[in-house]
Amino acid sequence: YYARNADAPPLFSLANMVKPGSFDLGRIETMQVPGLSLFLVPAGEEGDLAAFETMLAMARSLAQELAGEVRDARRSVLTRQAIELVREQLKEWRCKVQAAQH
Repeated sequence: YYARNADAPPLFSLANMVKPGSFDLGRIETMQVPGLSLFLVPAGEEGDLAAFETMLAMARSLAQELAGEVRDARRSVLTRQAIELVREQLKEWRCKVQAAQH
């Protein structure tokens, strides 16, 4: 998923839960998969939290449209506590990256 600027790196990515994780674009309209994985690679920048929020909103929207559930990395139902933990981890990562740059 890209921000408005197509030259910018992606905010987050989407993968098929079935190996190898890609989608057959020739069959995309009729494909059935057991799940989708949305993930981001934080850059240690201020935009990481916004990218996470955008990804979370997209995950919730997809779950609603596809009658699915949003789950965490351990495949447990995503809770408010787990979301807050990710937010805190992103903030901590940004602080560590900024400290290393100074």
